[in-house]
Amino acid sequence: MVKFIRHVFDLFGYSPFPDLLEHANLCVESIHLIKKIFEEDDTSLVGDIDKIEKRADKIKDKIRTYLSDPVILPVDKYAVFNLIVLQDNVINLCRDLAVLLTIKELKIPDEVRELLDRIDKIANEYSELYEHVKPLLAKAFVKSEVDHALEHVNAIVKIGEEFEKQYLKICQEVFENLKPAELVLLREVVIYLSRIVENFINAAKMFKVMITRGD
Repeated sequence: MVKFIRHVFDLFGYSPFPDLLEHANLCVESIHLIKKIFEEDDTSLVGDIDKIEKRADKIKDKIRTYLSDPVILPVDKYAVFNLIVLQDNVINLCRDLAVLLTIKELKIPDEVRELLDRIDKIANEYSELYEHVKPLLAKAFVKSEVDHALEHVNAIVKIGEEFEKQYLKICQEVFENLKPAELVLLREVVIYLSRIVENFINAAKMFKVMITRGD
């Protein structure tokens, strides 16, 4: 039987989607800024990421306030909570990574830049995932449309697997050729990138749990 997800405002009064979408956009924006810092060596952008983090915290607190009330949502309430935490992790990790990059000038190997390119692809897929569920804010739509949107989850997981292979290659081939001081700092950078990917993948999977509630 075809399932429908009705207009969340009409049925339940509050929809987390506008706030989640805005928060997700801040995730993507923080990734783009990190990429710009790597490409242009412009550490002044750290302040911009810090501003993003503050904006994201306000959205997170707003959603948490709603979730703490006995409100009924058309999606899994706990999935919404976990999703906002995972998205917030991405932003916080970007901020911490940006600060780390200001400590000492570091030559970034091409292999590490490839990791960042994969993260940028993941961020874009994540953005598209939200774009596909925007119709939830304006009309009812059938489950097949939800399934189409969730194809981006599979794409994110696949890119994450490619990232992991490149990550292992760096550990095996790149690190051994570095001086101790460079190794310590670059290793921290790569670990941050890996944690960003991990949280993005988990966020995408949690999004799937949230939107497919009741399937």
